[in-house]
Amino acid sequence: MLSKMKVVVPKEIVAFVERELEFDHSGHGLQHAERVFRNACAIMEEEGRGDFLIVAVSAFLHDCIDHKLFEDLEKQRAKIVRLLDGCSFSKAEIEEVLEIITSISFSNQKSRSLTSVNAQIVCDADRLDAIGAIGVVRAVSYGALKGRGFYESHTELEHLDDEDDTPPSGSTLSHFKEKLLKLEALMYTDKGRQLARRRTRFMSLFLQEFADEVLLE
Repeated sequence: MLSKMKVVVPKEIVAFVERELEFDHSGHGLQHAERVFRNACAIMEEEGRGDFLIVAVSAFLHDCIDHKLFEDLEKQRAKIVRLLDGCSFSKAEIEEVLEIITSISFSNQKSRSLTSVNAQIVCDADRLDAIGAIGVVRAVSYGALKGRGFYESHTELEHLDDEDDTPPSGSTLSHFKEKLLKLEALMYTDKGRQLARRRTRFMSLFLQEFADEVLLE
């Protein structure tokens, strides 16, 4: 069994993440990074695989080169190289961390799957924080930040369970159907799927209760 007590993430890395994401109000700040780190620990401890240091550092840094949060991605990449070099990471370790954090996004994986065990663990850990009760709060907060309504019409609620190819409406509810409810099936690890099952069930119950209350059924 691996233990998160075996490796301590350098305080410089934690401070860097807090500083780089202090402006964020969309659910991608330090608290999110800490939860992804803990999710990754849970997966590694259960499955007994993965390079703990690489996974832990990647979990903390995974949003620091994100096109949704930063305009100059090359500048962010250079910052991370300097940070890790200053923490005595090898060139190979730095390249692996960069590869993980630039490849795990949902959009990047529409055309290819991850083959690295370390990347798979970080990806599952990040996806877990997008679903369940935390996922509901984050989705609603992000939608509000972007000026999106939770739903657009009663019709959208009446067809909540439909598995059709209707184009997404742009509402937060559409985001649940288009992405969040599908993440359980896309998990790479057994532990990730196990944890995702309960969280997905909660989201489904929440959405059904929301629809029932709006439609007075």
